[in-house]
Amino acid sequence: MAPNSMNYQTPLTKITFIQRSWAYVVLSSKSQTVHLIHFSAVDFLTGQQHSGPFSEPMLQNYYLALDCLKYLDHEDSWHLKDDEGRNIIYKRSFSQYVVAAWYEHLIRTQQYRHQIQPQLMSFFHVPNPNWDNWRQQYEASQATPSGSSGSEGDDPPVRIVPGGRMYYAALFGLREVAEYLHNREMAGIDDVGGFYGNPVQAASRNGNIDALVFLMGHVYQSPMMQDPKKTGFTPLHSAVRLGNIKMVKVLLQNGADYSVATEDGNTPLHISALHGHTEIFKLLLDAGADAKSTNSHGSTALHYGAFGRHVEICQLLLGVGADHTVADKKWFNCSTCCS
Repeated sequence: MAPNSMNYQTPLTKITFIQRSWAYVVLSSKSQTVHLIHFSAVDFLTGQQHSGPFSEPMLQNYYLALDCLKYLDHEDSWHLKDDEGRNIIYKRSFSQYVVAAWYEHLIRTQQYRHQIQPQLMSFFHVPNPNWDNWRQQYEASQATPSGSSGSEGDDPPVRIVPGGRMYYAALFGLREVAEYLHNREMAGIDDVGGFYGNPVQAASRNGNIDALVFLMGHVYQSPMMQDPKKTGFTPLHSAVRLGNIKMVKVLLQNGADYSVATEDGNTPLHISALHGHTEIFKLLLDAGADAKSTNSHGSTALHYGAFGRHVEICQLLLGVGADHTVADKKWFNCSTCCS
């Protein structure tokens, strides 16, 4: 063994860590737990340190992603028992880390990503009880149900149908997995489930443009599909709020309805005015969005633009005939802001 290094041998893989004053691990053979000590140890694992066994972060993340997937895709990971007869996966901190972080390493592999495709496809293959076990543990680890990565803090805690393989491929931006599942008819693009309701919603909520492009090319339902929490948010609303102009273009080109309103009556134009996304606002106006549409509070896009002091958006609206003297239900008008 090299100086200042230690090896941890599991039934699945062998991991070598360099022990330093700023990053080291404590290994317990009895509990089969890898304890990460000090916050910089996590930095080391996630490729933030340019030293250690793999000085190149992308290569480091490649090996970590590969080992994580091998760990998750091995039945022994889900069947080992401790002395009390409980499933040890619930107690091992390294297992908890792997369940929640494998895809974080995957997205950082970049040019090495293609080398991990066989392991990735094996993990998502149908049937695979290891994937089902991972989903159950992943969803249990999230603050909100069914893989709520990227969710808003005001989303209601509604219990919904768990997401399937296509949903998670979209949520994590794994276009290659989505293609694999679709081409082999292992999962449907229109499958219902997950915190955001379906794969198209998941991709749009997390800004995964490549996955969305593929999904929109094969989707069988309208791209105005609304979320399961009855807020009325469509993929177009989500893309507008994110300020992702490429995604907005893809959705509009594939027939997304820019006039659909949320439960509160907000159209995508309202959302773009509120957040000050001027270029997206121009796209929606050019597409034919109604500049005078009001929501349930009587507010127009001009009210939202004025409230956010987005001058250019207000000027665009005034240029197409928006009335700055009209007040909403709270008696707010835009006269002062727009004068």
